[in-house]
Order: sequence, then C-alpha cells, then structure tokens
Amino acid sequence: MLDNINSLLEENKKLKFVSVCFVDPLGQLRSKLVNVNKVKNSIEKDGSGFTIALPSLALGYCDTQIEISGFSSLKDSFGDIAAKIDVSSFRVLPWADESQNLLCFLELENEYSNFCSRSILKKILKENNNKNVFPRFGIELEFTLLDESSGSIIEKNFNNLETSTKGSSYNSLQRQNSQSELYNDFVNNSKKMNIEVESWHEEMGAGFMEVALLSGKGIKTADDTILIKHLIKQTALRHGKLATFMARWSNSADGQSGHVHISIENENKENIFTNNKLDLEHFIFGLQKFTPELMLLFAHNSNSYKRYQPEIFTPIKNNWDWDSRKVAFRAIKGINTRVENRIPGADSNPYLTIAATIVSGLEGLQSKNLKVEPKIIDLPKNIVEASNKLNKSKIAEKYFSQQFIKFFSEFRHKEFLIENTQINDVEKKHLIEFS
Repeated sequence: MLDNINSLLEENKKLKFVSVCFVDPLGQLRSKLVNVNKVKNSIEKDGSGFTIALPSLALGYCDTQIEISGFSSLKDSFGDIAAKIDVSSFRVLPWADESQNLLCFLELENEYSNFCSRSILKKILKENNNKNVFPRFGIELEFTLLDESSGSIIEKNFNNLETSTKGSSYNSLQRQNSQSELYNDFVNNSKKMNIEVESWHEEMGAGFMEVALLSGKGIKTADDTILIKHLIKQTALRHGKLATFMARWSNSADGQSGHVHISIENENKENIFTNNKLDLEHFIFGLQKFTPELMLLFAHNSNSYKRYQPEIFTPIKNNWDWDSRKVAFRAIKGINTRVENRIPGADSNPYLTIAATIVSGLEGLQSKNLKVEPKIIDLPKNIVEASNKLNKSKIAEKYFSQQFIKFFSEFRHKEFLIENTQINDVEKKHLIEFS
C-alpha cells in the first residue's frame, strides 16, 4: 500500500500541496493545503504528525462556535489535538491544478478518536469483521440543483430560489440529455476520484436528482459518500449551479434522503438474509427497537425533522414492510436481499448513519432476544427529543462511547437553541401586522 501511495505522490512532478481533510461531527469536509514533503515525511511515520484545533470539533454551520466544556468554552485552552493521515485514503481532485490535485483523510488519535466519526465507523467494522460478520452497505443521496450561486442566494435572502429544471421529470431521458454536459462531468469526475457510482437519475421534483453508490464492506464506501457530495457541489459550481443536500429546502419540495441499504455477509461472502428470513427479521427488529434512541445520529439538524412528514415517502414511525416506501425499514427480496433504512436525510453524516444502522440491526440479529416485533412508536420529532433519547441510550454508550454521546447531544441541542432565537419569515408574516 505504501509503495502505491509513494508512486502516486511521485508520479505528479508538479505536485506541491495535498488537501489534508478532516470530516467534522456534522459531516463537513474541513481541509488544509499541506506541503507535499510534509505529507511524504508523515507517511514514513505511519501518517502521524498532524493536529487539528480542539474547538473546531464544536464548530456549527457557518462556523457558529458552540460553547461546550472541554472543547470550546472560555475556560478551555483552545489547544491542538493529535491526528494522523489514513494512508489508504488518497484520492485525485479532478478539477484542481496539478500542483494541488490530491486529497487524503485525517483521523484523530488517542482518546480523541472517540470524537472522530470516521474512526468510530472503522472500529465498528473491524470489531464485526473479527467475528466474521461483514456488513455490506450502500447509500442513495437525493439533492436539488439550483440556478443560483453562493452570492445570489444571499442577495435573495434565501427566498424564491430557481431550480435548474422546471417541473417534475422523474427518470426523464429528455432532462438527462438536455443536461448532458453536466451529467458527463458528474460521471467523469466520479471515475477520476475512484468513487463507485451505481446510477444517476432525475427524481420527482424540479431540479431534483439522486445518485446511488455501489455497495461495499469497508470505510471506502463511506468515504465515497462524503466525496460524492463534494464532487456534486464542485461540479455544479463549475456549471453555474448550486447543489443542496438540505433535508427540506422548500415547503413546496419533498425532503431529501440519504437512505442506507444494508445486508450482512458471512466469512464465505454469502448474504445471510437471502435464505434466512428469520435473520433478516431479527435485524429489522433491532433497527425498530434502537433507531428511535439513535435518531440524532440520523437527523442532527433542526431542519432534518421538517423532512419527516406523512404522505411524502418519509418515515414518521419505526415500522417495516416488504418492498414498501411508506415505512422506515423496507425489506427488499432477491439475490441481493437487503434492508433499506429510509430514516437518514441527505444532510446527515454518513459515517454516523452507517454505524448506527449496523449496530442497531446487529443487536437484534445477534442477541435473538427480540422474539416478536417491537412496539410501533413515533420517531422523535425534534432535536430536543432526539438529544434526550440519545443521552439515555445504553446502546449508544456501548458503541459510540459515553464521551461522544454527551458531546454530540450537547452540541446539537445548543446549536438548536441558538437557531431558535432567530426571527424567521413565518413569524414576520403572521405577527408584524396581526399581533
């Protein structure tokens, strides 16, 4: 592996800097351009020698600083924490100049690895692989293309935004062909970045699209999910468009999902769900029982909960059925028998949603304590309810550590309280004249 990486670094004689990236708890890609010689020296030391600022873990959107004791409170030192490059994570950035067209991922070291979502998923995968249990997972992401820019949405105060296509055009060849240059760049850029895509298509809504990633059994599949979002945003930008993965960006549009498809393979690479309906049902029972407790990991933004509405193919209860898009957990028959977790939104952190899906399902499958289907209940309806459930969850503490659960719950709750102090357009419409 090291030989391949060194060859990659040596092949491009013009390479001067590498984008060294860290995925923060919200799933945002944060990066520094680092001198290639420092990267080479780090690789010789197993990737070590990097740091990130501790308070950056508690940065919300638009760098809202959330005050959390031990991370970003006024009493804290605002120091650095150790991080290392994952030497298997290098990718090409196809739109970047040759002097800076590589990226790689950082992971936190020592006790702070508990706060790194990528490390959390790697640990869960490794522990299960050591037991000859191999989760296979893939994600579908929905997004909307807008005929806007970062500047225009601010000028419009985020209202009356124009979509790239007008009207619904589900799987329309006409729409695909009329945007062929954009599709070509999506396809070519994903190939150059070694992102394994199964399909691209138009969804039911103006400017509404979906990308489905090929399933896999390792951290690369989760990396692909983070990187495809970045690729779509960057490619759209170069076509004069803006891509949004916001869970519900408009009252007149459906929500945007990040569904997780999952099956379990044994040491012989056999899908255990294919010929064992009972194993599949126990896995689903685990999802039904534990997903409500872990809801904050699937929906960590206030806006996430505006996606969960009846009659728009988004779940509001922990129910399941065979091949139904009206439930939380859709069981799909066939050679690739699997479960589709329909709860996560496109705005979620894929490392956390995949990890939470795996541990919930496997708790049901491996314990065999769930003899009958758990009680059907409503999913949490907001950040406060979801934070409270996560804080009390034994399964969350078992797999994600008490430290991370306390931090993440407080982080999301406090940003919600900050957002809740802001005066919105609906309040103005209802109250300026009539109150």
